Amino acid sequence: MAEPEPIAVLPSTSKQGVPVSQKGKTSFGLVSDGISAVSRRMTRNLKHMKQATVRGVDLFPPPVSWVPPNCILEVDDVQQEWTWHEKFDLIHMRIMIGSFDEGEWERLYKLCYDNLKPGGWIEQLEVSPVIQTDDGSLPPDNILNDWGPNMLACGERAGRAVDTFDTMTNKIQNAGFTNVHQKHYKWPIGPWPRDRELKEAGLVNHQHWSSGMEGWCMWLLTRFGSPHPWSQEEVQTACMGSEATGWQSNPDE
Repeated sequence: MAEPEPIAVLPSTSKQGVPVSQKGKTSFGLVSDGISAVSRRMTRNLKHMKQATVRGVDLFPPPVSWVPPNCILEVDDVQQEWTWHEKFDLIHMRIMIGSFDEGEWERLYKLCYDNLKPGGWIEQLEVSPVIQTDDGSLPPDNILNDWGPNMLACGERAGRAVDTFDTMTNKIQNAGFTNVHQKHYKWPIGPWPRDRELKEAGLVNHQHWSSGMEGWCMWLLTRFGSPHPWSQEEVQTACMGSEATGWQSNPDE
């Protein structure tokens, strides 16, 4: 695989790309498919941002034992009417791929728009299910070549498209947001990059894929797989086959 362009760090907190003032009282909203998005770095930052309040929302109780007093984690459904009394300076979402159908996405962005203060920002971080290489080093018969197209097709048939990475910008603009920016990052899978920070990011992403792959695709492939729904055993075999790839380490090291 070709070495990605070195970048300072892959974004892990809402401070990375949004110009939110550090002066005065600041209110953040955090929406995620896993409240683990409240990262250690963000937790450390909040201890020094006494004027900021973060509300994290998930459908399930958060798997954390401690957060700063100005971080409030709640179990809620963002598709319901929002009942918070104060509007937000920033609403941050990440990895919501496949969470909603077309109408629900439109509703969510409208709710975000209506619950931001004037001049407020929305930030969304998503990943593409399509795995790519710059140098064509992934063999044509490798299972990962079909992974993205399969997931996109299954999501379409299920009525919950997983193309959020490609469609969120237009949907955000259609909700009324202006001054919308889009930035792409290359996120390696595995510790093969030479760059230290990308190597670390690749290690994390490899764990992300190896531990989550079966869960991501089991429901889609066993119900909406093509040319016929897959069996559970076929899905598990495919996921195990993905581990026999060359994404583990840099061959030059």
